[in-house]
Amino acid sequence: MTATNKELLETYLDEVWCKGNTHKIKDFLAIDHDIKGTYYDGVMSIEDLTAQTHALHALVQNPHYTITHAVEQEDTISIRALFTLTAAHNTGQSFTIQVHLFMRAKDGKIAELSSLIDMMSLFEHLGQLPSDVLPICMTGQRLRWAEESLELEN
Repeated sequence: MTATNKELLETYLDEVWCKGNTHKIKDFLAIDHDIKGTYYDGVMSIEDLTAQTHALHALVQNPHYTITHAVEQEDTISIRALFTLTAAHNTGQSFTIQVHLFMRAKDGKIAELSSLIDMMSLFEHLGQLPSDVLPICMTGQRLRWAEESLELEN
């Protein structure tokens, strides 16, 4: 029996994003896949996706998610998920970020996947950005990188 689009996406998220099994990425993707990420300009290759997953797993531990919204139509599904992550460094505290995904399936494989991840919240929770960075940016202020911390530029 062929998996539903939601089951395919959930299995992909479980194996690749949560467990970090990057060697399984190719098993999920159609040959002519089109994957776009939040901060990647262009189509991601399997190598790019593998590197992104390894980078994420270096920053966080024990990722798991809950799908709060899912809309399926024919060969597509869009979801909103809340990912709970634990900082691998610094505080070790758990936090939640929003992830929105659009997936199109073809012959039981992922043909298209587009992700929108709340990266600003991710980096705020990891201590890499100040917690009030969005309101500061909305004022037009510029951030200046300091040797040990991020500071506001006057």
